[in-house]
Amino acid sequence: LTHSGAGTLRIITNALDVDGDFNNATGIFNANGQDIQINGDWQNQGGATFTAGAGTVYFDRGVDSQEMINSGIGAFNNLTHSGAGTLQLGSALDVDGNFLQSAGIFNSNALNQNYAGNFTLDAGTTYTKGGTITFDGSEDNNYTDSTVVKQNIGTAVIGGGAGNELTLASSMTVDTITVNRTLDLASNGYTLNLANVGAVADVITITGTLTPGTNSTVQYSATNGGGNVNVTTTTYNS
Repeated sequence: LTHSGAGTLRIITNALDVDGDFNNATGIFNANGQDIQINGDWQNQGGATFTAGAGTVYFDRGVDSQEMINSGIGAFNNLTHSGAGTLQLGSALDVDGNFLQSAGIFNSNALNQNYAGNFTLDAGTTYTKGGTITFDGSEDNNYTDSTVVKQNIGTAVIGGGAGNELTLASSMTVDTITVNRTLDLASNGYTLNLANVGAVADVITITGTLTPGTNSTVQYSATNGGGNVNVTTTTYNS
């Protein structure tokens, strides 16, 4: 499906299912809050606009790779990777709602990502870190990693609006994390694992609030080839 006109192409009713590639080359593509399933590559090219509304975009290819390039105007609302194949970023990613990886491999391709809703990695999936992952919502959202060995999501930032709080609904592994708003470790025995390998001394920076819960653990497993790893002064449970 290609939208090449300078005007607006709008979904009126019902979900849209694209078995091949989607290319919004110019103009405005208005999803009008409807869900979109796509089996091929996604391109929202520079100068074009994607208006998501309240819907979800599902990337559902069962084998091989899909590439997502969203270099134009407009963020995704909800985004789900439900295919058993690989979804690879070709540009930075901005999701204003929830992100769910229910199958397959998500390859960040060293690109930045912003998530304003819940972030969920289901059991059996693979998340390949890259760039900086920023949780920038305006309310309390959950982080869930249901894989057996918790996946390292790389460099993380808790940012967003004044009311933003990310609450762990599982353990979490990062290289480094900066907490500019609130990170709640909850009270369910979860571990925040700081696992960077490299010449970095400060693996957690807190300018906002770290809420330790009642039985959480902050684990400093990072190694610093240039010296020591610093333990940040804050309140820990263990």
